[in-house]
Amino acid sequence: MARKTFFAIAKAMAFLLIGWKAAWFVAQDGCLDAGGRWSNGTCVGVEAYVPPEPPFERTGVVTDRANLIDAADEAKLADRLKRHNAMSRHPISVVTTPSLDGQDIGTFTDGLAQSWRFGQGDRGVMILVAPNERSTRISVADGTLNLLTDDRSQVIIQSLMIRAFRGERYYSGLDTGVTAVIEAIEGRATPSSVP
Repeated sequence: MARKTFFAIAKAMAFLLIGWKAAWFVAQDGCLDAGGRWSNGTCVGVEAYVPPEPPFERTGVVTDRANLIDAADEAKLADRLKRHNAMSRHPISVVTTPSLDGQDIGTFTDGLAQSWRFGQGDRGVMILVAPNERSTRISVADGTLNLLTDDRSQVIIQSLMIRAFRGERYYSGLDTGVTAVIEAIEGRATPSSVP
Protein backbone atom coordinates (compact mmCIF):
# COMPACT_ATOMS: atom_id res chain seq x y z
CA MET A 1 0.00 0.00 0.00
CA ALA A 2 2.79 2.41 0.90
CA ARG A 3 4.45 1.72 -2.46
CA LYS A 4 1.26 2.64 -4.34
CA THR A 5 0.98 5.81 -2.26
CA PHE A 6 4.57 6.71 -3.13
CA PHE A 7 3.93 6.34 -6.85
CA ALA A 8 0.71 8.36 -6.63
CA ILE A 9 2.59 11.18 -4.88
CA ALA A 10 5.47 10.95 -7.38
CA LYS A 11 3.05 11.27 -10.31
CA ALA A 12 1.32 14.24 -8.70
CA MET A 13 4.67 15.96 -8.15
CA ALA A 14 5.62 15.30 -11.78
CA PHE A 15 2.45 16.96 -12.99
CA LEU A 16 3.14 19.97 -10.76
CA LEU A 17 6.80 20.28 -11.76
CA ILE A 18 6.62 19.37 -15.44
CA GLY A 19 3.11 20.53 -16.30
CA TRP A 20 1.09 18.94 -19.06
CA LYS A 21 4.08 16.97 -20.33
CA ALA A 22 3.80 14.80 -17.18
CA ALA A 23 5.74 11.71 -16.60
CA TRP A 24 5.69 8.05 -15.85
CA PHE A 25 8.06 7.14 -13.10
CA VAL A 26 10.09 3.99 -12.92
CA ALA A 27 11.74 3.33 -9.59
CA GLN A 28 14.16 0.51 -9.03
CA ASP A 29 13.69 -1.68 -5.97
CA GLY A 30 16.75 -0.08 -4.37
CA CYS A 31 14.85 3.18 -3.85
CA LEU A 32 12.43 1.75 -1.31
CA ASP A 33 13.03 -0.60 1.60
CA ALA A 34 10.93 -3.70 2.31
CA GLY A 35 8.35 -1.54 4.12
CA GLY A 36 7.87 0.73 1.12
CA ARG A 37 9.79 3.65 2.71
CA TRP A 38 12.71 5.53 1.19
CA SER A 39 15.89 3.56 1.75
CA ASN A 40 18.86 5.21 3.43
CA GLY A 41 21.04 4.61 0.35
CA THR A 42 21.20 6.77 -2.72
CA CYS A 43 18.28 6.23 -5.04
CA VAL A 44 19.34 6.03 -8.66
CA GLY A 45 16.89 4.88 -11.23
CA VAL A 46 14.07 7.35 -10.87
CA GLU A 47 13.50 8.59 -14.40
CA ALA A 48 10.89 10.81 -15.95
CA TYR A 49 9.69 10.08 -19.47
CA VAL A 50 8.55 13.11 -21.41
CA PRO A 51 6.99 12.45 -24.82
CA PRO A 52 8.68 14.25 -27.74
CA GLU A 53 7.37 17.58 -28.98
CA PRO A 54 5.08 17.06 -31.97
CA PRO A 55 6.34 18.51 -35.27
CA PHE A 56 2.87 20.05 -35.73
CA GLU A 57 -0.41 20.27 -33.85
CA ARG A 58 -3.26 17.85 -34.29
CA THR A 59 -6.31 19.54 -35.82
CA GLY A 60 -8.78 16.70 -35.29
CA VAL A 61 -9.29 13.10 -36.34
CA VAL A 62 -8.05 14.18 -39.77
CA THR A 63 -4.91 16.33 -39.84
CA ASP A 64 -4.14 17.13 -43.49
CA ARG A 65 -0.84 19.05 -43.30
CA ALA A 66 0.11 18.03 -46.85
CA ASN A 67 -3.17 19.46 -48.23
CA LEU A 68 -3.96 16.26 -50.14
CA ILE A 69 -7.75 16.42 -49.87
CA ASP A 70 -10.19 19.30 -50.26
CA ALA A 71 -12.16 20.68 -47.34
CA ALA A 72 -15.43 18.93 -48.23
CA ASP A 73 -13.78 15.50 -48.48
CA GLU A 74 -11.82 16.15 -45.29
CA ALA A 75 -15.09 16.97 -43.48
CA LYS A 76 -16.73 13.75 -44.79
CA LEU A 77 -13.79 11.65 -43.66
CA ALA A 78 -13.65 13.41 -40.27
CA ASP A 79 -17.39 12.86 -39.68
CA ARG A 80 -17.03 9.19 -40.50
CA LEU A 81 -14.05 8.79 -38.16
CA LYS A 82 -15.80 10.68 -35.35
CA ARG A 83 -18.81 8.34 -35.63
CA HIS A 84 -16.54 5.29 -35.56
CA ASN A 85 -14.42 6.61 -32.67
CA ALA A 86 -17.53 7.40 -30.59
CA MET A 87 -18.69 3.76 -30.86
CA SER A 88 -15.37 1.91 -30.82
CA ARG A 89 -12.67 1.25 -28.25
CA HIS A 90 -10.14 1.42 -31.11
CA PRO A 91 -10.04 5.03 -32.40
CA ILE A 92 -8.67 5.86 -35.85
CA SER A 93 -6.86 9.04 -36.94
CA VAL A 94 -5.65 10.09 -40.41
CA VAL A 95 -2.59 12.30 -40.81
CA THR A 96 -0.85 13.64 -43.89
CA THR A 97 2.46 15.45 -43.71
CA PRO A 98 4.56 17.07 -46.43
CA SER A 99 7.77 15.79 -44.83
CA LEU A 100 9.01 13.17 -42.40
CA ASP A 101 11.86 15.51 -41.38
CA GLY A 102 14.50 12.93 -42.31
CA GLN A 103 13.03 10.20 -40.10
CA ASP A 104 11.76 6.82 -41.24
CA ILE A 105 7.97 6.66 -41.33
CA GLY A 106 7.73 4.22 -38.40
CA THR A 107 9.70 6.46 -36.04
CA PHE A 108 7.81 9.55 -37.21
CA THR A 109 4.35 7.95 -36.78
CA ASP A 110 5.14 6.44 -33.38
CA GLY A 111 6.57 9.75 -32.14
CA LEU A 112 3.51 11.61 -33.36
CA ALA A 113 1.11 9.16 -31.69
CA GLN A 114 3.08 9.41 -28.42
CA SER A 115 3.35 13.19 -28.40
CA TRP A 116 -0.35 13.61 -29.21
CA ARG A 117 -1.26 10.89 -26.70
CA PHE A 118 -3.44 9.43 -29.42
CA GLY A 119 -5.62 6.41 -28.75
CA GLN A 120 -7.22 4.90 -25.71
CA GLY A 121 -4.47 3.45 -23.58
CA ASP A 122 -2.85 0.83 -25.77
CA ARG A 123 -5.57 0.85 -28.45
CA GLY A 124 -5.82 2.86 -31.67
CA VAL A 125 -4.82 3.17 -35.32
CA MET A 126 -3.05 6.06 -37.06
CA ILE A 127 -2.93 6.18 -40.84
CA LEU A 128 -0.10 8.43 -42.03
CA VAL A 129 0.68 9.52 -45.59
CA ALA A 130 3.85 11.41 -46.55
CA PRO A 131 3.52 12.06 -50.31
CA ASN A 132 6.94 13.68 -50.82
CA GLU A 133 8.64 10.54 -49.50
CA ARG A 134 5.99 8.31 -51.16
CA SER A 135 5.42 6.64 -47.80
CA THR A 136 2.25 5.36 -46.16
CA ARG A 137 1.93 3.63 -42.82
CA ILE A 138 -0.88 2.18 -40.75
CA SER A 139 0.42 2.33 -37.20
CA VAL A 140 -1.45 -0.01 -34.87
CA ALA A 141 -1.24 0.15 -31.07
CA ASP A 142 -0.51 -3.08 -29.21
CA GLY A 143 -4.08 -3.48 -27.95
CA THR A 144 -5.45 -3.35 -31.51
CA LEU A 145 -2.90 -5.68 -33.14
CA ASN A 146 -5.08 -8.72 -32.49
CA LEU A 147 -7.73 -7.14 -34.75
CA LEU A 148 -5.51 -5.44 -37.34
CA THR A 149 -2.21 -7.24 -37.85
CA ASP A 150 0.85 -5.76 -39.54
CA ASP A 151 0.35 -8.14 -42.46
CA ARG A 152 -3.24 -7.04 -42.96
CA SER A 153 -2.18 -3.38 -42.71
CA GLN A 154 0.35 -3.98 -45.50
CA VAL A 155 -2.31 -5.59 -47.68
CA ILE A 156 -4.60 -2.60 -47.13
CA ILE A 157 -1.83 -0.17 -48.08
CA GLN A 158 -0.48 -2.10 -51.08
CA SER A 159 -3.77 -3.36 -52.54
CA LEU A 160 -6.12 -0.50 -51.81
CA MET A 161 -4.49 2.78 -50.88
CA ILE A 162 -1.39 2.93 -53.09
CA ARG A 163 -3.45 2.16 -56.20
CA ALA A 164 -5.50 5.34 -55.64
CA PHE A 165 -2.49 7.41 -54.57
CA ARG A 166 -0.66 6.63 -57.82
CA GLY A 167 -3.51 8.34 -59.66
CA GLU A 168 -3.37 11.23 -57.13
CA ARG A 169 -6.83 10.23 -55.82
CA TYR A 170 -5.86 10.79 -52.20
CA TYR A 171 -9.35 11.03 -50.73
CA SER A 172 -10.35 7.79 -52.46
CA GLY A 173 -7.25 6.02 -51.13
CA LEU A 174 -7.75 7.29 -47.59
CA ASP A 175 -11.48 6.53 -47.62
CA THR A 176 -10.91 2.99 -48.92
CA GLY A 177 -8.14 2.47 -46.37
CA VAL A 178 -10.33 3.70 -43.52
CA THR A 179 -13.13 1.36 -44.66
CA ALA A 180 -10.77 -1.63 -44.62
CA VAL A 181 -9.35 -0.67 -41.20
CA ILE A 182 -12.84 -0.30 -39.71
CA GLU A 183 -13.86 -3.67 -41.17
CA ALA A 184 -10.78 -5.30 -39.65
CA ILE A 185 -11.47 -3.75 -36.24
CA GLU A 186 -15.09 -4.87 -36.40
CA GLY A 187 -14.04 -8.38 -37.41
CA ARG A 188 -15.37 -8.11 -40.95
CA ALA A 189 -13.64 -8.48 -44.29
CA THR A 190 -15.55 -8.11 -47.51
CA PRO A 191 -14.32 -8.72 -51.04
CA SER A 192 -14.65 -4.99 -51.71
CA SER A 193 -12.11 -4.12 -49.07
CA VAL A 194 -9.28 -6.56 -48.43
CA PRO A 195 -8.31 -9.06 -51.11
